[in-house]
Order: sequence, then structure tokens, then C-alpha cells
Amino acid sequence: MRALAKARVLLLALVLSQGVATGWAEEGDAPPASGGEGVWARGQLLGDPWGGRSRAAEQGFEIAVAYTADVLSNVSGGEARKTGFLGNVDATLTWDTAPLMGRDLGSFFLYGLWNHGDRPTDAVGDLQTVDNIEAPDSAKLYEAWWQKALLGGDASILLGIYDVNSEFYAIDSAELFVHSSFGTGAELGTSGVNGPSIFPTAGVGARVKIEPIVGYDFQLAVVEGIPGDPRRPKGTRIDFDSDEGVFLIAELGHHRSAAGRPDEGADARRGAYRRRVGRGWAQHPGFLRLSMGSWLYTARQPHVSSRDAGGEPIKARGHPGLYVTAEFDADRLDPLHRQGLSVFSQLGFADGDVGPFAGYVGAGIVYTGLLPFRPDDESGFAVAAAFAGDALRDATRDEGRRPARAEIALEWTHRIALTGWLALQGDVQLIVNPGSVRDRPDAWIVGTRWVVDL
Repeated sequence: MRALAKARVLLLALVLSQGVATGWAEEGDAPPASGGEGVWARGQLLGDPWGGRSRAAEQGFEIAVAYTADVLSNVSGGEARKTGFLGNVDATLTWDTAPLMGRDLGSFFLYGLWNHGDRPTDAVGDLQTVDNIEAPDSAKLYEAWWQKALLGGDASILLGIYDVNSEFYAIDSAELFVHSSFGTGAELGTSGVNGPSIFPTAGVGARVKIEPIVGYDFQLAVVEGIPGDPRRPKGTRIDFDSDEGVFLIAELGHHRSAAGRPDEGADARRGAYRRRVGRGWAQHPGFLRLSMGSWLYTARQPHVSSRDAGGEPIKARGHPGLYVTAEFDADRLDPLHRQGLSVFSQLGFADGDVGPFAGYVGAGIVYTGLLPFRPDDESGFAVAAAFAGDALRDATRDEGRRPARAEIALEWTHRIALTGWLALQGDVQLIVNPGSVRDRPDAWIVGTRWVVDL
């Protein structure tokens, strides 16, 4: 009862804080900056100091820096009552070579990442991870790649340190949510010795993409099988090992675009608060996006629970999986309106003997401009269910606990665009059967997210 009362108090405080923020952010209420462009009207906090951003853009350089600050509290259930802070700095540099070099030699991308703070998952006891910026404290070069368009723009190649989730298994609308499963399905996100090449550790690889028919595209990526070094999670580690194999992922996609509405830059209004960890918003064109993908680790992978006579995990040949995603984004239909409903769904399958999860299903809705006088605010609800494989259930029984069929996450969230460079987001999550353990109490998480685009 005390935990529930605490939850009500925190929820009330959350609502009130958002109400205050809403009133503060209404047009005309914010104080103007002294001289020149008002600070509250800028797209970035620092604006264009001495014209530096503009001059860099003329030479093909684009610099973006954003800071995300999360405060999450496990107010009921899970393993322990705890409030924690997480911080994340994203610093990216994109260079289009054409303006400076006089011809198109491709584009270069550098992404620096700094993570710090607590681990909410330790208090919850879940496997999917309640916060998508949770990572070991570390400052690193996260991505570094070169990309070149071919065949008149109908194809491209990419080489370097690469986050596959920036293009594969990615749903633009899902980027609003704090829970990590809406970025990559849990059946893939929890796979591998050190995970696939996604946040917070990317590996070296190559990607080829082609659009043979208008509205259809195919992409294939080959990345090292163990990104980074599991023994040394801090910093940037490139360590090729002969027995780590490679991670293969392929995806076939179909998109439809509305007549008279260009895909490029259609969603720049969302700013940093919709910048997903990895790369920017709206990587995928069209108001309707369907995709089907498959992935495989080529190296032998350890079983979740099976052991040999020496107590070492038995290894299976490879680890395969497949997924299907769908997204409908209504606010891309009409170039005159930017409000509307977005709907997405995810479905994935994997080998439940090698990875903890044999299947995953996720779905969500996002509405932009629910209130007419708050056209840029976003509200969302999503649910994710990660289905435990037989090996994980056996391992849970061996620990003397009752296994559950699935770990389920429900999330309610609302983001307030205070300015073009500042957003406040309130978040409530319910984790059912944390860790796929039936006798672990369901966890309620309440929190806020602040994002500043510098």
C-alpha cells in the first residue's frame, strides 16, 4: 500500500510538472533573448554563433549535439525501490564531400557517445531494459563510416563502424518511447555474445542498399559477430577474432509516399527530442512502411542453459532469426498539416535455445498534436511482449523460481515541445513478469526525460 501511495504521489507530481511546463511553453510566454534571434525561437540552444553553423553547412558539414537526461523511479514491484539518473550525450558530424571537394566522393559520419548514470534494470530485474540509453559509463567513438551513392542514387554502399539498427528493424514512430524494445525487438536485442551491432556497442561492417523498383528497397549488412570487447565495455574496441564469425542481416522494404509531400526533411520539426540513439529521425521514407528481415550469427553460439560435463555452455551452430515490421504515419499524408496518428507493429522469431527469447511482438500508437493549441506535442502508448525460450524457462526452474511465458512491457508517454531545442517527456511503464519470472512482482516505473539540442 505504501508503494502504491508513493506511485500516486509521483504520478501526480508528474502531471503537475507537465502542466506547468505546458503553460510556460505557450507562445508568447517565454522571455525573449537579448538581441538578435530570441533564444526560445531557435532550433538549437546555441543557435548559429558567429555564423559558424551556416558557414560549415556551406562546406557540407553538419554538426549536432544533444543531451538526454532521464530520471526513472521503480515505485512498486521488481527487485528494489530505487530512483536513478541516466545521462546521454550524442555528438554527430556529417560531411557531404561535394561542396568542398567539387565532386561527390561520398559522405562521412562520426558519432561520439558519452553515457553515465545508474542502471534501472538492476532494480527492476527485467531483460528487455526499461531505458534505451542505459549503458556502462563510457565515452567512445560509437560510429565512424563512409557512404557513397551509386547508380544515380538508386543504390549505396557503407563501410565502417556501423549501428545496424539505424536502418534495420527500425521504426520512426517508435523513437518516442523510452523502453528499449521499441527500438529493436528483444529477440534480436538480447542475442549474441555481446549483442548485435546496436547501441551501446557498434561493430565494424559493410552495408549495401539498392532500390530496384520505386517504392521497394533491399539492404544487406555484414558486421563482426562480437562488436567491441565484452571484457572491456568502456571505450571503442575493435578486436577481430577468428572464431567470432560475422553477423548477417538482410531486409526487404516497401514504402508509399503521399503525392506532393517530399520525404526529405518532412520531420525536421521534431528536432533532437526525436533523435534516436544512433542517427536522426525519419530515415525511412513514406507514410506507409512495411519490412521483412532475417539475421544470422555464423559462429557457434552458447546455449542459455545446456552445459557439458565440464560445466561449460554447449554451443550451437549459429543463431538465426527473422522479423516483420509495419508503420503507418498519418502526419506525412498532408503537406499542410503536421498533426495526426502514427501506428506501428513488430513481430520477431529466434532460436530460443541459444538466446533468451524465442519470439517478440510489439505495437504502439503515437498521436502528434492531440491538443489543438499544442501542435508539436506527442502522446504515445505501446506494448511489448518478449516470449521466453524453453532454455530460459529451464534455467529459471533450476534457480528455484517459477518461469513465465513472457515478459511484458506497457508504456504510456507524453512529450512536450517546450521550444525547438528543449523537450520534456513524462513516462510511465508497467513491467509484467520481470525477467520472465512469475513470482517476481510486477514493476511500476515512473520517470521524466529532458532533451536539449545544443
